[in-house]
Amino acid sequence: GYRYWLHGKAMFSVFDMVRHGFSADALSSNTRWANFLLNAASKLKSDPRSTDVQKRKVFRKSYTRLVQLVTQFPELCGALIGQWCCDAGEASREHLERVAGVACPRSADPARSSLGLFQLTGDPEMCAWMAQAAALPVNGCDDEQYTTRASCEAAGHVWQDVAYSFYNATETHRRLSGFLESDSNIACSLVEHQITGFARSEVLFSILSDLFHSSGVTLGLSCNVLSVEPADEASGRLRVATDESVPGCGMGTRDFDRVVVAAAAASVPLLANIDPMLRNHLVGVKGYGLSGAAGAPKVPADQSGRGLHLMDMSRQFAAAYVRSTDDFHVKVWGGHDVFATDDGVKPPYEFCDNMEEARIFREGPACARALVDLPSTTRMTGMRPVPSIGNMPLIKRYIGKWRNLILNSGYGYNGYDLAWFASNCTTQWLMSDSLDDDVCRAASKLGPEV
Repeated sequence: GYRYWLHGKAMFSVFDMVRHGFSADALSSNTRWANFLLNAASKLKSDPRSTDVQKRKVFRKSYTRLVQLVTQFPELCGALIGQWCCDAGEASREHLERVAGVACPRSADPARSSLGLFQLTGDPEMCAWMAQAAALPVNGCDDEQYTTRASCEAAGHVWQDVAYSFYNATETHRRLSGFLESDSNIACSLVEHQITGFARSEVLFSILSDLFHSSGVTLGLSCNVLSVEPADEASGRLRVATDESVPGCGMGTRDFDRVVVAAAAASVPLLANIDPMLRNHLVGVKGYGLSGAAGAPKVPADQSGRGLHLMDMSRQFAAAYVRSTDDFHVKVWGGHDVFATDDGVKPPYEFCDNMEEARIFREGPACARALVDLPSTTRMTGMRPVPSIGNMPLIKRYIGKWRNLILNSGYGYNGYDLAWFASNCTTQWLMSDSLDDDVCRAASKLGPEV
């Protein structure tokens, strides 16, 4: 389905994590890991949040919300790189071009687009599949059984136009020469230029911080949250305690009307007394990145709006995702270490050892190899929260004395694709005490796991 190609990172299900690459030997005797896999098998077959129709709706809704946000807050286009900023208005377009340094296309011809997330492979069979996907009409309905816009909308669903472009080896290398360098094994690529892109996380959070401050929001950063407890059962107020020895937080212990837990995989130990079975439905998957700096290769400005997903590297969970940074250096990341325990799920995270670094980066694509031995290279580690419902948001509201506690986690590999949708659903609960959106209601759950 187009929704999975549209966001290439979504191609891998929970079970692909087992089948394709990382070693599960260390987890073979882990009861929590076994329970997670059993729950995933059950939910992917029976949970309404895991159906293909619901997934398509969630992706579409999230894209729509992204467009709304960059229209309302053009500053976001300094970090959220895609055609959406070109179409959102003059202010958004200016931020993309002036702040992010990424030019909007000057032609409606997809072949002349400067934007998009490219899916690349050296596999001839996959190239044939990609060529076919670009040549045939794409079913843009939320429900695949309706193959035309008319039948889709008549059934009460939404249709979204999607058009792929296929590029052979020569065309791919010409468009991505600043990334691929000597990677001659790339045989083709597929891209949707209009509704795919990427986020520059190194600048996004400073932009968000400025927006919050300008709206009067008090931010406590680098906080180590120790506990969430009921402060007053009658009103549902909650008491949040933070580690006062951590510098820079300044929140101490405070009472709140409502609390959203968005602590990724660390949500599990934090909510252990509230949702004890959550541990069997949410695990952490750690990945690693390299970011170039002084002395590292740079991407030409006219290629800086293009992101790469190296499909063959994904199958090995090596360095598979590549994009430009705000100063046009290369950032590349990959890896796949599963954490099915509560140990090590809180940041900061350790970088991988030398052997794993060699496998992911030194033996990976040329753009990764070029960064490994440079002293200016920044090494980064992050952890994705992967839920048993697949690479989708895990949005929950608890009940009883915990009725004002909300969980916003999950996403798996689709964080920057789906955060816009999940945060909107969470905000509805916070502001109106209800969900007024049908897709949000279908994506959410009340109460603890069983």
